[in-house]
Amino acid sequence: FKIVKVNKLVGSLVGLVVTDQSDNKIEIKNVASENIEDVEKIINKIFITTHYQITKAIELFEGDVSHIEEIKELKKAVTKQGNYCRRIIFSTNFGKSKSYEYNIIILLHKKITSILSRFCSSYNKLSPKFKKETKNYLIKIEKWFSQLQKSYLKSDITSALKMHDLMAAERDKLYISREYPPALSVVMEFMFSLSSRIVSV
Repeated sequence: FKIVKVNKLVGSLVGLVVTDQSDNKIEIKNVASENIEDVEKIINKIFITTHYQITKAIELFEGDVSHIEEIKELKKAVTKQGNYCRRIIFSTNFGKSKSYEYNIIILLHKKITSILSRFCSSYNKLSPKFKKETKNYLIKIEKWFSQLQKSYLKSDITSALKMHDLMAAERDKLYISREYPPALSVVMEFMFSLSSRIVSV
């Protein structure tokens, strides 16, 4: 039991606050209203935040190292928003039979932003060749992610299926390519999974 660690965990969750603590006890209260109408808004916000992180990663690989810390903070924001949204999904049964799918959509955003954050943190260790190729591929990823977001928001099954096929092909290409850092293969794997869940909902 470490109070500092518990406080850090509580701070990463929307709607929870520490109301009392001592050396051997900590009280945590939920002060957020678990409103089912908030879920769609938060998922949209998570899409926007993830997309913004990708644009900042592109700017980083254009040579602006000042974005590394911002990329890390955007990952934390998605984690915080995602944890709160998942609580509402499970407590209200949002989406009913599709609750699990919505939960996975949020989880995949957390994974995408997490791998991008870790990868961008190692920017200074990458070779110039990898930096150039990464920037070019991140521009493609940004375009594809934007299309996935539109497919989700518009419930466009045709577009979602098209993106699903494209993600599958790109993922397979990256796994055998030596032109790009392995982290990009992981990002594409998560984006492929995200496209599958968007098709499902």
